[in-house]
Amino acid sequence: MELMIVIGIIAVLAGMSFPAFTIVKRQVNGLKCANNLKQIALALVSYRIDNNDEFPYRLRSGDTTFDAQRTANTENVGMPPKIFLCPFDPVRGTRPGMGRANAWSDNYERIRENGSSYCYEASSIRDDRVCNSNDRGYFWRDLATAPAANTVSWADGKRHQLKFGNLKDATKAKPDYRRWGLPFTEDTMPIVRCYWHEDWNKYAGGNTEPRKVLNISMGLNVFWSRSYWEKDITPNIDN
Repeated sequence: MELMIVIGIIAVLAGMSFPAFTIVKRQVNGLKCANNLKQIALALVSYRIDNNDEFPYRLRSGDTTFDAQRTANTENVGMPPKIFLCPFDPVRGTRPGMGRANAWSDNYERIRENGSSYCYEASSIRDDRVCNSNDRGYFWRDLATAPAANTVSWADGKRHQLKFGNLKDATKAKPDYRRWGLPFTEDTMPIVRCYWHEDWNKYAGGNTEPRKVLNISMGLNVFWSRSYWEKDITPNIDN
């Protein structure tokens, strides 16, 4: 009888402590992911120092989507494959539909990589499959005519967006900075992003969207944002 009582007490205590273990495990995994993002961002910095301030084409060498340009990547500076996997990612970097949705019903699948949980928003591949006409029309909408296909990359677009903020509309005679916003800082612009920490339904953006995406910025700042991160900086920007 005494043994049964002891076993019962242990079972009750174990049941009470299980939620705490779950919370602790979740926090540890969150820290692991944030550390992965920092390591990847530091590898990007190292690559840029050695390559005339250019971003690499891909994060990983194992992604064969663009064979001709896949040699320029962060893995070449000593990054182990496990760094590219978020602990919350149950499919180990194999999910095809990862990334935020936008007004064109496009989830940016083309900038995800096989074997990586993270969405790399600074690919230097100059290919219309990566930086398509919709992207060029968005990044360079301060121009009457966006750059031609295959002449610019996502990295070029992000640099342009960093300099000009959320960008004015070329059809407006006078830019409305209350709507479009001022230039960004390197600490506010995501460069590598993780969508795995919370249930996320590819929401296209909005002022009520929860901040569920973990990012690291050009300035090595780790922070949470909405999928459409520009809404955090300029809530009135259009989708």
